[in-house]
Amino acid sequence: MGDQAITLPDEHTFTTTRGMPLLEVLYREHHERVFLAAYRVSGSIQDAEDVLQSVFLRLLKQSRNQNLGSAPERYLCRAAINSSLDVLRARRRGPGITGLVGPNGSGKSTMMNLIAGLMRPNRGRIEVLGLTVSKPEIFYRQLGYCTQYDSFPAGMTGHRFVQSILEIHGYSNAATDMLTQDALQRVDLLDAAHRPIAAYSKGMRQRIKLAQAICHRPKVLILDEPLNGLDPMARAQVIALFRELADAGASLIISSHILHEVDLISDRVVLLNSGYLVAEGDVEGIKG
Repeated sequence: MGDQAITLPDEHTFTTTRGMPLLEVLYREHHERVFLAAYRVSGSIQDAEDVLQSVFLRLLKQSRNQNLGSAPERYLCRAAINSSLDVLRARRRGPGITGLVGPNGSGKSTMMNLIAGLMRPNRGRIEVLGLTVSKPEIFYRQLGYCTQYDSFPAGMTGHRFVQSILEIHGYSNAATDMLTQDALQRVDLLDAAHRPIAAYSKGMRQRIKLAQAICHRPKVLILDEPLNGLDPMARAQVIALFRELADAGASLIISSHILHEVDLISDRVVLLNSGYLVAEGDVEGIKG
């Protein structure tokens, strides 16, 4: 957790127990240590305190142990630190690239389809930037989706394909023309823009799918195996585009079954297997 000293305001105390005797034990022995770890991540006293309250309560409920000895206390302290930091880091996660990795059949595409509103969850609900697919005209203005599968209208050129997506979003003719050109330029398809997609190579089809995903400048991008079929030069260009988009404030979720590919791209990683979350965190932590 580091040795950096943190000075807290004089009025802050570590004795808030809200009338819960078991919490008093934990707070007396461990609260300051855990609080400081959480405070380093959050930078906010109130956020750190609120998270610790809920985390300690949840851990106590899970432990089902009303007679806290030294071993349960050590467990709860360690678990409280880890859980608190996970919650606070999740709160602070902003734009960037999240790699979704796992073997074929692990559930990557299913998760992406759920996030993109193409499938409905059996339970609960999924929100993207506080929006749900119940208002598609608003939801899809904020989200771009690139499937791993090819499916294009017969006879359509690359230019017309991207243009039609922008028209569906309701952009004016002038805005549509400008955004179409920009998207095609970003994926290096201006020269082939007016050729039929049916005549494109695998790598070109992959890039035109990416162009339609980014053309309306969404804040969230869901990209399913977007590097498949690209030659080394095109892969390098597309990876650079991903970084450019993330640095400009977009959040990208990119799936792959190749770990070293995710290592090149991602700021953080979510590892799936057989539909279960196996691990998540920064790339170095997952590799360790």
